[in-house]
Formats: sequence, structure tokens, C-alpha cells
Amino acid sequence: YTFLMEYPLWLAVVLISLELHSIRETDYNWLQSKFINSPWIVKLCIFAIVLQLVINFSHHSIQPFIYTQF
Repeated sequence: YTFLMEYPLWLAVVLISLELHSIRETDYNWLQSKFINSPWIVKLCIFAIVLQLVINFSHHSIQPFIYTQF
């Protein structure tokens, strides 16, 4: 429970990814055509959101190198 409260963004991305893996092929094709036909500004916003998610996830996984203290 504490893990879910500590990383809600990670949990949301995992749940959305699992949901997208289970959609039908017709829904996937519809979503793909919507993305392809969307204006470039929408694609740019999606890219910025994905880039921000990558940056946020990379900061959570950085562990200090403890051997430099010895």
C-alpha cells in the first residue's frame, strides 16, 4: 500500500499500459488513425508529456553510489 501511495504516477502509467495492451484491434486502428490525423501541435504536446514522464521516472531510479564514501 505504501508503494502505491509513494508512486502514483508509476502506477497510473502501468495501468494505462496494461489497458492499452488489452484493447481490440479495431480500437487500436481507430486510435492510430486519430493520432495520425491529429494536428502537429497535439503530437507535440503528447511528445512533451512523454518526455516529462521519462525525465520523472529517471530521477526516481537514480541510486547513490555508496562506495564513493569509503
